[in-house]
Amino acid sequence: MDGNDKFKRTFDSYFGGYKNVPVGIYGIGQNAEIILNNAEGYHFPALIAAEHIGETRYGKEIISIEEAAEKTQMILIAAAPASTSIIYQRIRHLIPEEIPVFDMRGYRLTGEEYYKKNPYWKQSPAELMEQIDRHSVISFDMFDTLVTRRVFWPADVFQLVERALHDQGVNIPFARWRISAEQICGKETVSPSVDMIYESLRREYALDETGIQLAKELELRIEKQVLLPRKAMADIFRYALKKGKAVYLTSDMYYPKETIQNLLETCGITGCHDTLISCDWGASKKTGGLYEILKAKAPENDILHIGDHREADIKQAVEHGVDSYQVMSGRDMLSSSSAAYLVDSAKSFDDRLLLGTMIADLCNAPFSLHGYEGKLQINSCHELALFFLPVTGLFFSFIISQASRYDAVLFPSRDGFFLHKLYCKAREERQLESLPEAFYFYASRSAVSSAAVFNEKDILVFCSKLFVNKGLNLREFLRNQFQIEVSEEYDITSGEAVEKWGKDGLRKKLLSNKAAIFEKSEKNRRLYLQYIHELGVDRFEKIAIVDIVTHGTLVYGLSNILGRQIHLIALGTSALPNDYVSNLQFVSSVWGNINEKWHDSVYSLSDVSQLHLFLEMLYASEEGQFGGFSESGCAVTVPGTEYNAELLRDTQNELSTLIKNCKDIHWEAVSKEFALSAMRMLYSKHTDMAHTLRAKFSFSDPYDGNTPICNLMDGLG
Repeated sequence: MDGNDKFKRTFDSYFGGYKNVPVGIYGIGQNAEIILNNAEGYHFPALIAAEHIGETRYGKEIISIEEAAEKTQMILIAAAPASTSIIYQRIRHLIPEEIPVFDMRGYRLTGEEYYKKNPYWKQSPAELMEQIDRHSVISFDMFDTLVTRRVFWPADVFQLVERALHDQGVNIPFARWRISAEQICGKETVSPSVDMIYESLRREYALDETGIQLAKELELRIEKQVLLPRKAMADIFRYALKKGKAVYLTSDMYYPKETIQNLLETCGITGCHDTLISCDWGASKKTGGLYEILKAKAPENDILHIGDHREADIKQAVEHGVDSYQVMSGRDMLSSSSAAYLVDSAKSFDDRLLLGTMIADLCNAPFSLHGYEGKLQINSCHELALFFLPVTGLFFSFIISQASRYDAVLFPSRDGFFLHKLYCKAREERQLESLPEAFYFYASRSAVSSAAVFNEKDILVFCSKLFVNKGLNLREFLRNQFQIEVSEEYDITSGEAVEKWGKDGLRKKLLSNKAAIFEKSEKNRRLYLQYIHELGVDRFEKIAIVDIVTHGTLVYGLSNILGRQIHLIALGTSALPNDYVSNLQFVSSVWGNINEKWHDSVYSLSDVSQLHLFLEMLYASEEGQFGGFSESGCAVTVPGTEYNAELLRDTQNELSTLIKNCKDIHWEAVSKEFALSAMRMLYSKHTDMAHTLRAKFSFSDPYDGNTPICNLMDGLG
């Protein structure tokens, strides 16, 4: 499939539903040209811009946004992701609500935020405590109200039991059987006990007593492991006790009272007047019978029941003469919030486990979105780490799976720092002798390319970016790429250079500096090889380097320097195969290409093309970007390129703790879709980030020439 076919396929996957309507393209640059030349079956009546109104570009008239609002039924902003949000904020007030606006990745930027209309967001702890003050008897539901589980669905506990049984050599479809056994018992009695359910399991599936006992013990153990209090609700529970209320716990559950009380004690919830469990009484909230038991226990008939389930906890309570107050479960909160899309993106069981972990923390407090109209908030590095947990675990698992093919694995400075720590820790703790030695390796595109030039071909390969990114300053690029100084004649953008000299002329200009480039490269290579020898890397034959997203510069450069083919283990790649990496048998990648090249431009295939910058920052060391070696062989970093040290330390510590605690996750089974969806939580449409945290994302890339220091968050819509 050539580049044109790939572009059409990707474009159609995003916008195929708009082939029969007039689509306005906002922008008059390369992206607009690519769309007009290659998207087939669409009606593009005009280009939209803030200037050049009335002129023609690529055969289309340029019109204003106001005119476009009358002539089009959809607007596509043909700009890079970092620029899209800026453009949209500038023009959004000029676009009628009924006209959808998209970015080039298929994201709709307009549309009513329906989650804001939920009346639940107006509730508050103060309101609930006021209700408690008005009643003498308070009844609390337990699961999803006072306590929650680090799973998405309660039945996910059974899946964990099935995995634990498998680890002990018992290979049965336990989860399915366990659910079926409970359903069978439910036909015989209103609320079966756990003993009745396991007796049904034994009877229906001919399990021996040893297997039954093992599964039963595992289920209770795992239930304890995943259970945690909803702290704000536990505080309200204690408030009711302090106010002298008669406090009851009322639950539909198959575990008896003693077991439930033990589970709650592990969550710090004790001191209630009595605990009413459906299986003990043969009555349930679902049918209302348990409320009659509660009323008999509390004859004051002045009862408030607090729970999450609209039918069992609210409707049935009221129908049986008990006042009720609904608090949302964490699962329902997320499903009703600005991040509801996460629920749909969880495809695998391990996705759901991770989603349960995220919900247990982000939506632990039932009124945490009060005052935000259902908009999730990011106020700490812990919450930030939750969004990068799925992709981190997925990528790290992939690195481990690929590493055994090599004699050594290199983790380049500085964004390889955290992954290298994880690797070494895993290698040490798990005693994974099959895993090769790992090295934290000083490398950067600039330092490697300035040491890896042997001939004219190498010069042109390392300069290929000039013909794709026409905004690069030519003089700064050559300084960063080859560490040479050139005349002021080169102080123009690469696009201007092509206009001035043509592509062949620019190549000749570049090669006219080859003597200086060769001299600098030979010197830098000597220092690099000295470092490689002292590190001991040169003694290995099969070597792989880990990168997050790459065009292939490090692989090409290090292969030149070492005189052998270096392999690549990456999260994603950019426009491969290309001049750097022509043979994909040397490449292992989770996502494959996240960008594709078409003629002299690169277009995005995935949000990873933008969001990976956050990984490159958050995985990084506290030192600045590596620039090369001093004459004495010491690594030298570029001043002013350090990231916020507090952000790195806190986020990496949180990620390490989360990964350590997620022992039940099979990381290789986490879907890419869910991992990407979790990272998308950074978009302002889904979350608001605290200003103090947001300010820590200061970023610069000296490799790209005159790139100003910016904040990564500013590029997200």
